[in-house]
Amino acid sequence: MGVNRQDAWTKEEDMLLAKTVIDYIKKGYTQLESFKDVAEQLNRTPAACGFRWNATIRKNYRLEIDEAKQARKKFQHQDLSDPQSIEEESSIKSVDQAIQWLEKLKIETKNQAMSQNGTQNHIYIEENKRLQEEITNYQTLFKKIKLLINEIDI
Repeated sequence: MGVNRQDAWTKEEDMLLAKTVIDYIKKGYTQLESFKDVAEQLNRTPAACGFRWNATIRKNYRLEIDEAKQARKKFQHQDLSDPQSIEEESSIKSVDQAIQWLEKLKIETKNQAMSQNGTQNHIYIEENKRLQEEITNYQTLFKKIKLLINEIDI
């Protein structure tokens, strides 16, 4: 009896992957961008989606891929006098740009937080060293005081 892996791909996931990649090709986007999009939907990594596409799915959709490439050419050469199509295309690009900007901001913020944590840790380490030296000094003073007390008692 064969055991299915927990991360095995279902037919529905394969279909969503294929549909998403083909849609992205039609619109002139890269396959990498489509892998990111579908990865979020399927709770998988973009690399896993790319591997699945290239190893298994792509060969079953050659005709659709060719049609998508032809549609992309038409999409890229659309009538620029159509204000609605220009508006839709620019809004898609502006959303993509916003997403890219937000992803960059997220990475920069994370890096900045890590840098601040590193600085904060350094401050704590230095403070810890200073306090340890103080403790050592107090311990030395207590020993001297005990010696003095012992001398007085004698």
